[in-house]
Amino acid sequence: MQEITQEKFKRDYVKASILLHESQFLVNASNTLNTEDNAKSQLVLFTCIKYNFIALKNIHDSKCDFNIYNTDNEELNKLSKALNPYLEFAIHVRNLVSGHLDNGIIDNAVQWEPFIFAKGLEKHESNNKEIQLIIIYRTLLESAINSYVDKDGRQKQFGEELDLNIPQYSSMLLDYMNSANDASFAYLTELTHYLNDKIEYIEDLSGLFNAMQLAANTDFSNYKK
Repeated sequence: MQEITQEKFKRDYVKASILLHESQFLVNASNTLNTEDNAKSQLVLFTCIKYNFIALKNIHDSKCDFNIYNTDNEELNKLSKALNPYLEFAIHVRNLVSGHLDNGIIDNAVQWEPFIFAKGLEKHESNNKEIQLIIIYRTLLESAINSYVDKDGRQKQFGEELDLNIPQYSSMLLDYMNSANDASFAYLTELTHYLNDKIEYIEDLSGLFNAMQLAANTDFSNYKK
């Protein structure tokens, strides 16, 4: 493996630590909310699922920086490969309803679920609008999920269209999310441990003083993409 600088080790450690925390935060929130049977919890659950796809997309993008470590760590390479099959579908959903809000997907959602604009939901009472928002989130997710098809029009991840009103299908989505997050957790945990061992931590006051002098020279306006 080519020589890697401390700057890169530290940068990638920070990135991996954030990704690990955020993905687990969403997992823990989703698992807790999935046991609660009320409208507010259901709305927050759909929101967590929506943002979980962003976390998975961020992990995918960061692997371009992380893959260099696979050649030096057999376990990390194995865990990286185990994670890959979950990411293409996650990117698809993220690009349509999480990181972006695609007009075509929204139009499909409105057509797919007439109850979004059913009589009674036009009233501004909070309960009505909360119910409407739950329907919107659910239907947007369904529209994005069901648009992930092969050349024959068959849904590629689950083999059939999902209707998240039906427990069998909502369980299929949650099972996918849990498996993807378990694979992410295993990979990012191994990666952060690996990087942590490569970083030269500041050991004494003299080293800390030198680092603080460098910190004083940080030029935030000189950021380069």
